[in-house]
Amino acid sequence: MYYRVSAVVPNVLQGVGCGAKCIISCIAGLFSDVAETADIANSVPDTDGVYFVPSFSGIQLPVNDPSACTAMFGLRPSTTPAHIVRAILESLIFRNKQLLDSMETETGIAVSNIRVDGGVSNNTFVVQQTADVLGKPVHRPKYTNMSCQGAAFMAGLVVGFWTDRSQLVAMCGKHQKFLPRKGQLSTMDTFHRWEKAVERTRGWYN
Repeated sequence: MYYRVSAVVPNVLQGVGCGAKCIISCIAGLFSDVAETADIANSVPDTDGVYFVPSFSGIQLPVNDPSACTAMFGLRPSTTPAHIVRAILESLIFRNKQLLDSMETETGIAVSNIRVDGGVSNNTFVVQQTADVLGKPVHRPKYTNMSCQGAAFMAGLVVGFWTDRSQLVAMCGKHQKFLPRKGQLSTMDTFHRWEKAVERTRGWYN
C-alpha cells in the first residue's frame, strides 16, 4: 500500500487483523471506559489458564482460515472476571505478534520500532505487553486518533494551508515510548499455548 504527497511516495506494509472492534465491544458494555480494563488486567499475574481466540470474521494472516470460530478456553471454578478480561486483551497482543512475525518473514526486513494508534492504543496494558511480547519499543502518540489527524494534515497540505511536512511534526506532540521489559518468558509461554488454542478453532464452520 502507498500514498503520495507531492513528490513523496511513502510505502506502507499493512497487516490486517479483523475483529478488534468486536473484541472491545465484548467488554465495552461492562466498563465506562475500555481503557480502565488495563488496571483490571494488571490486577492478576496471568489468565489462570484462560485463552481467548478472536475469530469473529475467521482468522487472518498467518492462519488464513475464514471458517475459524471465536472461542474461550480454560474456564474453571477459580476463573475471575479479571482473568477473562486479561485473556481478551492478551488475544489482541498475540495477534499483533502473529502479524509482525509474518511481515518480517515475508519481507526479510526487521522492524525496529512499532507505532500504535486508535482506541485500543489508549489501553496501557495492551501497549506495554505488546512491547514485551514483540521485544521492540512501541510508541504511542499524544493524540491516538491518527486517522482524523492524518486526513486533516493531508487536506491542509493539498490546499496549501501548510507548505511543508516539517510544519506538522511539532503539531503531533511527543510520543510515549514503551520499552520491552526483561524477564517476560512466561508471556511467551502463554503465547505458544494460545497458538494451540487457535488451532482448536480452525475449520469450525466447515
